[in-house]
Formats: sequence, structure tokens, C-alpha cells
Amino acid sequence: MADKTTLLEGSLDKSVETAGKDVQTALDGLSNGDIGALYPLLERYLVPIILALLFVIVGYFIARFVSRISSAPITKRVDETLGKFVAKLTFYSIMIFILLGVLGRFGIS
Repeated sequence: MADKTTLLEGSLDKSVETAGKDVQTALDGLSNGDIGALYPLLERYLVPIILALLFVIVGYFIARFVSRISSAPITKRVDETLGKFVAKLTFYSIMIFILLGVLGRFGIS
């Protein structure tokens, strides 16, 4: 377990160091009047974060829609409480899969 922790800390330190260098390069370019130096920073960090947030937001609405559709027949024919349970179970299951997918995109398994 200690080997995994050490490996994770080393990887995190390397990522932070790389991000720091990228930010410093962008700031140096901006101080010299080069706005183009900001594009690699935006491309590497901002675009993936925006896409991940967009994916989570769209997934939220899809999860709400699917949970409503899946619980409606149960609520009408069996029981309202069971319908609500199925709706919540469906919604949270979809959201967990979406969040795991987004985290997996960023390298967290």
C-alpha cells in the first residue's frame, strides 16, 4: 500500500510541477505581449474541464429524464413509494456512472 501512495504522490508532484511550468510560460508570454502563449494553457487545462462539466450537466438532465420515465409505470400501477424509490435508484446509478466516466477521463480509476 505504501508503494502505491508513494507512486501517487510522485505522480501528483510531477503533475503540479508541469502545471506550474505551463502557467509560468503563459505568464512570461503575456508579460511580453504574446497572447498566443496562453493558448496551450487553455487547450491543456480549460477545455477538458469545460467538456467534463458539460458532460456532467447533460448527464444530469438525461438521468432525470430516464428516472421519470422508469418510475412512471410503477407509480401508476404498483405504488407511489416504490416508484419514487426506482426513480432515485435510476437517477443516482446513472449519475455515478457519469461521474466515474468523467473521473476516468482525468486518469482517476
